Amino acid sequence: MKHILALAIAFFALTLTSFAQAPPASAGDSIIMFDGSFKNMKLTAQKFKKPYFIVFGASWCAPCHAMRRDVFTNTAIAQFTNDHYLVYDLDLESFTGLEINNEFQVNQLPTIKFFDYTGKELETLTGLMDINYLYKKLRTNAGIPISRVYEQQETPVTPQE
Repeated sequence: MKHILALAIAFFALTLTSFAQAPPASAGDSIIMFDGSFKNMKLTAQKFKKPYFIVFGASWCAPCHAMRRDVFTNTAIAQFTNDHYLVYDLDLESFTGLEINNEFQVNQLPTIKFFDYTGKELETLTGLMDINYLYKKLRTNAGIPISRVYEQQETPVTPQE
């Protein structure tokens, strides 16, 4: 009986902390996280043929907070992500997070896993990332070239005689 009461109190506390979060930012200010179940997000990705990624984090993870504060709020990152991806934010401390992580076995935070719209895993990124690195990975995993400059090969320099 004590265990059931402890679980009920823990669930109630987690529910209260999720409602205490700030209101979602506008599309230009931050990455928009999918509002719904993981299953619904995957179905939406298939329906609209849109790739997605999962952000694995936890409330105690300082690098996760830094990513949300400094990287996910960058205008270029937010606009590109909101235009080209669905994003699912997964808290590994929640019951849902633990259940979903049984499939992926993520053990280092923060972690971002990229998928195509069919659910095929494309790439896994781990650790605190800077804006330029994440932007490059977002474009690459969406199948969009970085820039024409990167696509051109340098012409070899021939020695003068």
